[in-house]
Amino acid sequence: MSTETAGGQNSAVVGGRLEGCYIGGFPFMVGLGTAPGPVAGGRLFLRLGQAAWPVVRAGAVLAGVAAVVAVRAHRGKGRLR
Repeated sequence: MSTETAGGQNSAVVGGRLEGCYIGGFPFMVGLGTAPGPVAGGRLFLRLGQAAWPVVRAGAVLAGVAAVVAVRAHRGKGRLR
């Protein structure tokens, strides 16, 4: 997806004051996952071996629960202008 397309969709969905936060936050989180994520995962695997996978699974479950809670908390609030 190109930046222009993503920006157009962001302004239609988010709009107002939150648009800049959303556009800036998305690449930050992608960078956070692609930069230190493999290093932390590698260190975890070297330290725990195969026991690292349940730890990774638990982290993924917690991240999913946090995302659901965040979306439900902001559902129906509409645009902030």
